[in-house]
Amino acid sequence: MRQRNTKKNARVILVIIWTFSLLILLPWALYYRQYDLLIDGVMYTVCNEIFPSEEAKKGFFLGVIFLLLYCIPLTLIAVFYFLIGYRVWNRDAPGITSSKGVIEKSKMKVVKMLMVVVLLFMISWMPLYVIRLNVFFFGGNESDPIINTYVNPFAQWLGTSNSCMNPLVYCLFSQKIRRRIWSMLCCAKKEARGLYSTRSMYNSALQQSVSTRDSSIRLDPCANGHGSINYGHLQGSVCYHHRPSRQNSDLIRLNRNNVMSTHV
Repeated sequence: MRQRNTKKNARVILVIIWTFSLLILLPWALYYRQYDLLIDGVMYTVCNEIFPSEEAKKGFFLGVIFLLLYCIPLTLIAVFYFLIGYRVWNRDAPGITSSKGVIEKSKMKVVKMLMVVVLLFMISWMPLYVIRLNVFFFGGNESDPIINTYVNPFAQWLGTSNSCMNPLVYCLFSQKIRRRIWSMLCCAKKEARGLYSTRSMYNSALQQSVSTRDSSIRLDPCANGHGSINYGHLQGSVCYHHRPSRQNSDLIRLNRNNVMSTHV
């Protein structure tokens, strides 16, 4: 039931996120127009937003693009990641004292990772918003050749590249993620070879356990003809039989668990 509710909540959250994103960017879909622009005697076909008024254009950028897509997300992730880092840093593992130095290093690594994620988001999108703020509110020249040719494309590339930076940060700070990615990149042949190796180790341990059991049965003078029901031992001239213990089955199970844990 809990797993079903978790999947349902995930679907609801995804629907809300995509609906909110579509509503925020709906004005761009309504007001974008394609038109011809003459620059230095050369005619260019461009696509740009044409709002009913300059005030509407500035209000949409300041209230929606800058605040909802940059300032508020930056504030939220900074606050939430600070709370996560604070909780991780002040949480103690119960019953663990000998490896305190290792735990402190792990905590520091988590805190650094959270700080890097927040700083990357802030730095990645800041140049683009600074350019747009300068154009809209401080009289910046939007048609400057240097800005259009070099600065603006680089700022757009830097902002959109933030989406692929976080996985790289996680790989840089987490050894488990690096190992997992490396295991997924391994070819199927290597995985199959490891599987066969594990099976052979398990079969070898199982055969060794069975051989040990058979040898003990053959050496037992009081064992019955089947060698699988009763074991016995001699005391003087009398042979006493008793129920077999689970030592052999436990040995087989122990070998199997050791092999599987070694592979994992």
